[in-house]
Amino acid sequence: MQPSAWVLVFGASLASLMLTGCAMTQRDPDQTARLLSSTWAFYDTGTTASLRGICGVDGRVAWAGGSGGTVLRTTSGGRQWENVSIPDAESLDFRSIHAFDANAAVVLSAGSPARLYRTTDGGKHWSLVFEDTRPEIFFDGMRFDGQGFGMAFGDPIDGQLQLITSVDRGATWRVSEGAHVPAVSDGEAGFAASNSGLAMNGTLILIGLGGESPSGRARVARSEDAGRTWQVVETPLAASQSAGVFSIALLDRKHAVAVGGDYLQPERAEEHWAITSDGGKTWREASAQGPRGYSSCAAGFRGLGDDLVVAVGPYGLDVSADGGKRWIGSDDTPWHALSATPDGDVLWMSGSDGRVGVVRFD
Repeated sequence: MQPSAWVLVFGASLASLMLTGCAMTQRDPDQTARLLSSTWAFYDTGTTASLRGICGVDGRVAWAGGSGGTVLRTTSGGRQWENVSIPDAESLDFRSIHAFDANAAVVLSAGSPARLYRTTDGGKHWSLVFEDTRPEIFFDGMRFDGQGFGMAFGDPIDGQLQLITSVDRGATWRVSEGAHVPAVSDGEAGFAASNSGLAMNGTLILIGLGGESPSGRARVARSEDAGRTWQVVETPLAASQSAGVFSIALLDRKHAVAVGGDYLQPERAEEHWAITSDGGKTWREASAQGPRGYSSCAAGFRGLGDDLVVAVGPYGLDVSADGGKRWIGSDDTPWHALSATPDGDVLWMSGSDGRVGVVRFD
């Protein structure tokens, strides 16, 4: 597909700012927010699907998944998109997606039946590598590390959070049971809003929860040993059937930002974000300004070596230049999901009506 008529062309102003390092972004977060709002490129994907899953491999390659069984792929930096949707999967909603490169990717549907497909030839052929047909199954997110280890999590069934893991880049999957599953309360669950409720850094794994928690506060399940053992800790975020932790941006093994709120009250700008500096053992709400409202996704740019974090939701995009302590509105375009490339140079975004956006820092 050709780029839409409203593509924004941008220059080197943002790159110049980022190359100066962390100090400048922290001293002038307002300038960072203004530059972000003026450096978008929007692309037409040729579909009207709601895209809640996106994974950027680098500046040229990205994959996206969404409603109607939609799976998309670009190898041209977003200028052209190829529809590589799976045959006879139109009833599925692929909200979880991970791409290893231009040819290999895995996609996971959110509801029942839960189906996980894998391709190694750029979407020409797909293999069904996992399936769960229980009526209650609902997967919320999926993540992989750089070594081929992956995990997907879903809402509890019979008091057990659903976890599956892979050690071979998604070729085979194993169901976690017993002590290898976090102990959650009745009514607690995750949110499949952006495929970012699960965060991973080495053996550290964090899973954001919401729903009916014992204290009315959203909790985070954390593991320091790649899911062998778990603990569940409380955050300052409010919890209800429509509120909790929707997304976790894990900046390193100590620092992370959790965002969310109440998707039925998206304008409510309180009890909707928190930060941690001890690997998720404890969470606190910073005293500074938070995101403007409910946020479905947050992502950090670790490749830049600074504390820049971006959050999106129905209000648009907010940016923090200090690791999530203070937030500033940057753009009013609504988005569902974010994906920063491993090198930190490119930020991919997806939303409703097949909308995709790109910000380049290179």
